[in-house]
Amino acid sequence: MAESDIDKAPKQLYTAIYTIRKTLKNYGVEGVKISSPLLSSGYKLVVENVVVDVEQ
Repeated sequence: MAESDIDKAPKQLYTAIYTIRKTLKNYGVEGVKISSPLLSSGYKLVVENVVVDVEQ
């Protein structure tokens, strides 16, 4: 039986978050953190001391 999209979603989310963290680290970006303070409430992206072009 094939996995449904809803069953694949958590794995895809974790893979995406891992890839983002790894990419930020490779570029030396230290001011961006992805965390999940409460697993049931989702993830939080914290940006500190980073220039974001959209804000400019």
